[in-house]
Amino acid sequence: MNCINKYLNYIFNKGKQDICMKQKPKIKAIILDMDNTLLDFFGYKMKATKAALKAMQKAGLKIDSKKGYGILFSMYYKYGFESRQIFQKFLEEVTGKVDYRLMAAAMIEYRKARDLALTPYPGIKSTLKKLRKKGIKVIIVSDALNLKAWLRLYTAGLENEFDVVITSDMAGGFKSSGKPFKMAVKKLKLKPSEILMVGDSQSRDIIPARKFGFNTCIAMYGRKHKPEMDVPSLSKFSDILKFV
Repeated sequence: MNCINKYLNYIFNKGKQDICMKQKPKIKAIILDMDNTLLDFFGYKMKATKAALKAMQKAGLKIDSKKGYGILFSMYYKYGFESRQIFQKFLEEVTGKVDYRLMAAAMIEYRKARDLALTPYPGIKSTLKKLRKKGIKVIIVSDALNLKAWLRLYTAGLENEFDVVITSDMAGGFKSSGKPFKMAVKKLKLKPSEILMVGDSQSRDIIPARKFGFNTCIAMYGRKHKPEMDVPSLSKFSDILKFV
């Protein structure tokens, strides 16, 4: 009887240990998305775009501010937030031609406003420092192009904070393709179960990361809406310390 009780006790305790391990695996590395996870991408985009529109109006463009702003953002969603031809397409749409005087005014004021507004979310640097002290590797995986990613990191003062920075042009595909994550695993030399992926997008970050077997967490502070799927979340970046 004692042997049976000991065996049942062993099985019961082992089961509890397995559950705990599944709930909180040993994390040795964190993969971070950049835009709307480290940097307030939409915040700077809105401020910079408003500055660009105001500059075009000051240079002679006749358009209602609300209408112009709406057209610009509809073009971002149509052609991509990384498109280099937004102001050109905008002027073609509203005036029928490209006036390079207006375009130059927009580009200059956009860059000025962008550089002022492109800052990390609160607690980013202090939290990254704590992660390093714990021996956690931290890398970036971004859909941005390599040059644009580094420009943002330098502007935000985060250029020396990461072990590796992987971008879409380096990996040969966006995060949804899985290629950047495959490169990340190769560079980290860790098991997927030892890696935590943190991002703001369900479709670009969480779903493809889960396909690789990564632990996942969504940055709610970089989103406007709750995710459709059940996934652990961060209300602020420093909450990431609870997962390591």
